[in-house]
Amino acid sequence: MTAFLPQQESGVVAFLRKCQCWINKTRYRYNYEHVPSLAMLDQLHWKDEPKIEWTKQVAARAEFLFKNQLHVAQDEILREAAHQKLKTLAEARDAEFILRKVVHEILHFGGLGVCESVHAKSMQDFESIFRGIQIPPVAANYRGDIEFGLKRLMGSNPVMIRQVSKLPDHFPVSQEHFAKAMGALLPNRNTDSLEQAAGEGRLFLLDYYEFDGAQQGSFPHGRKYLYAPLALFVSAIGGGPFLPVAIQCSQTPGSSNPIFTPADGNAWLLAKTIVDIADGNYHEAGTHLGRTHLIMEPFVLASARNLAWRHPIVQLLAPHFEGTLAINDMAWKHLISDTGAVDRLMGGSIATSRGLAVKTVQNMKIDQSMLPISFEQRGVADPHRLANYAYRDDSKLYWEAITLWVQAFLDIYYKSDQDIQSDFELQAWIRELTSKDGGRVQGLPAPQELTKAKLVEVITFVIYTCSVQHAAVNFPQYDHMSYVPNMPLAGYRPAPTSVDEKIEDEDYFKMLPPMDMVELQMNLGYLLGTVHYTQLGQYASGHFKDPRVAQPLRTFQQNLSGIGEQIQIRNLSRPTYETLLPQGVPQSINI
Repeated sequence: MTAFLPQQESGVVAFLRKCQCWINKTRYRYNYEHVPSLAMLDQLHWKDEPKIEWTKQVAARAEFLFKNQLHVAQDEILREAAHQKLKTLAEARDAEFILRKVVHEILHFGGLGVCESVHAKSMQDFESIFRGIQIPPVAANYRGDIEFGLKRLMGSNPVMIRQVSKLPDHFPVSQEHFAKAMGALLPNRNTDSLEQAAGEGRLFLLDYYEFDGAQQGSFPHGRKYLYAPLALFVSAIGGGPFLPVAIQCSQTPGSSNPIFTPADGNAWLLAKTIVDIADGNYHEAGTHLGRTHLIMEPFVLASARNLAWRHPIVQLLAPHFEGTLAINDMAWKHLISDTGAVDRLMGGSIATSRGLAVKTVQNMKIDQSMLPISFEQRGVADPHRLANYAYRDDSKLYWEAITLWVQAFLDIYYKSDQDIQSDFELQAWIRELTSKDGGRVQGLPAPQELTKAKLVEVITFVIYTCSVQHAAVNFPQYDHMSYVPNMPLAGYRPAPTSVDEKIEDEDYFKMLPPMDMVELQMNLGYLLGTVHYTQLGQYASGHFKDPRVAQPLRTFQQNLSGIGEQIQIRNLSRPTYETLLPQGVPQSINI
């Protein structure tokens, strides 16, 4: 269908456009109770159920999980249960309705476990559950301090670090701490100082203050711990590695809440684990669920309700919205429900996780969340001060390519800002997105302030978030989070209270989740982190009927191919980061 602006149409066609929007307003109603106060779809329509191709991909990954269970299970009853699941999948493969039902049950993440609720006694226990599934490479060196730093730059949550010129008063890292840390990290090679690093803009902070006083989890096995640590990092002189210098395990300094450094042995390992637990909780509820899945839902709804199918913007965005309503519907019904997978895995209570998701959405201002602005705000834009920030470097390539594509596409239909103002469907769209009775999105221009330039920014943000940003924070769930010691989602013992505390291997294992939760996190990470459905820039044949779109689309696809080549070249001279290779970036948030 060729695209037209609504002000260009009249008569029956104009009437039909209005009817379509009216029908969609009855089909796509807002609900503010599913995830309290956030704009969500009230009830999923059958037309928005996942396509069978997506369903088959999920089923194929689930098949690997069930085969893995066959290898791991010691109990014959559990082995038989895994065998029956495989049989059911095989029988359902050609029956679309049954297959959808089976996949829906799989995504509940119930009945997938064969491990007992006991803590590991050795590192071999964690490796033993990867039998039919490849153990992620991160398992080999996850305890290393360089690897711990790299997680902040190219891991599952690479959006948290902030450059600081001075430390907060409640995190009193001294030159003595700094020298002690650098002596352990770079023996006989350190010429740096805390003052010099601060003055040169090479100090970076992680601060999980949001978890200070948070309600702790207790489901399903009793007391869990969610910590509120602070961590200091330094970018070594001359573009050297990104190194962890100091960790304080909670917000209030004191004799029982000391500052740990890399010189503190196993206590330092526990401190790093505490940071990873906090980071994992913030990642899942805030960075991933809140700032990709939930923030995009109002855009999907407002587009369906206000933009007729003949509108060029809805034709541009529709492929980037595929599957989002369905996966979000599954998320609030199952993953973040009481006793769901998030409730089981996270260190905080389910109310804490849902509360953080809501808070991150409510505090998100779109005009301040544009990728280049976000890097500037965190003080991480300069590669000379912070080298090898692969997420930053690769994501910027996509932002620029998407901006050029959106600009070229919109130029076909909008010749001036007046065309924007005359587009009454677009005006209704932006108005509803920001309305208290609509999307409740903050940081968008008012209808009367919407220009071509601002519209390009907004549409770029939407496409980037649905594709690249979601890929950056979703797919590392397998690479970085399915091997639980690398990023556990809950602690099971208090933080250490002294740098001199004797920490044995047993103490470390007791901090990590019991094996049934280890297995659940592996299953969740593997399934959510390996389903790559669609690819950015690969629109269905004939999707755009307007011949004027063909050349800008070819240019966009060529630019994406060039990004892939550039990433491959970069990986020859930096720690490998493959998350944002084009073949791993879907069009939409669909898993």
